[in-house]
Amino acid sequence: MSSNFTVNRICEHCGNTFVAKTTVTRFCSKICNNRNHIKSWETTERPREKLMEQGREAMSDTELLAMLICAGLPGVTAVDLAERVLALAGHDLKQLAALKPEDLMTVRGIGHARALSVISAMELAVRLAVREQPLHFLKLVHS
Repeated sequence: MSSNFTVNRICEHCGNTFVAKTTVTRFCSKICNNRNHIKSWETTERPREKLMEQGREAMSDTELLAMLICAGLPGVTAVDLAERVLALAGHDLKQLAALKPEDLMTVRGIGHARALSVISAMELAVRLAVREQPLHFLKLVHS
């Protein structure tokens, strides 16, 4: 009995529609599949290396969040997960800071540990902003 299974799918990396020959095919090409491994990226594109070589100012919000997430899932990088989390917050850091663990855990690949890591980092940022705000205000008033 020969199997002639085919189904139209959407590539998890690039969003292109393609014909899959198995139920587990998730990428339209070997390029998209390999793209989902950060180690296959150019060194200058990898978040850790970029942070070390270019500094924190060169990092996007997505890349910084990916550093907190640490690792992805099979076929999904930490950068992909970070992008999904930011999309959940409307790409607004203020909204991200207001999310609850349950909100973050609606993203596949974000469990308790990752959600709490993100929330902890956002809380530190909020506390820093609150503490620095009076100093910033004084600098503006006295200049």
